[in-house]
Amino acid sequence: MTADEFVKIVVPDAGPINTLGAAGLLDYLLLPENAQLVLVDEVRREIVSRSSELADFVARNAARILTYESDIGRAAAHMRAMGLKPLRNSGEQAVIEFILHGVDEAIGNAPALIVYEDKRLPRAQLRSEFGERAHMITTAAYLRKLEAEGLIASFAETWAHIVSANSSSARGIHREPGSEEREIPTPKGSRIRFKR
Repeated sequence: MTADEFVKIVVPDAGPINTLGAAGLLDYLLLPENAQLVLVDEVRREIVSRSSELADFVARNAARILTYESDIGRAAAHMRAMGLKPLRNSGEQAVIEFILHGVDEAIGNAPALIVYEDKRLPRAQLRSEFGERAHMITTAAYLRKLEAEGLIASFAETWAHIVSANSSSARGIHREPGSEEREIPTPKGSRIRFKR
């Protein structure tokens, strides 16, 4: 498979990974045979430090996961190596750096799906930086796309499982993923097709 046959699945915040990981469905991010996952370095560091399951997923799929190395991430890694604590919002700053400066390096001319949950992400900025190569899609909408292309049997059953797995009576743990399916389709993005 050549580089231009790949679809880049860009996950600029940890939300979709946390949501799918809690339900044991991380592999859904790479279900399409022609998918490559794009992560920002500080987001990747955050998820692999959170649980062994997330770390195993990243290690097992290393050949299909591309990491954008940000200046913010390098500075944060240097501070950690010196025993210092990086800035509290280094992850968010690394994501902003990626949006402003890392898009072309990360996706080239490949079509891209931006899978997100964080409502604070500057979607107008994402849209302008990615332009017509990108299709912004929530986690729920991504799963609907997998169903539409025959890669999962049922969105409804999958989503019910995800909501159940992400729910907890503990206030600090409870996270119910939003089911909104906001999308900003583009001519190229709407024609993105997965390979099985």
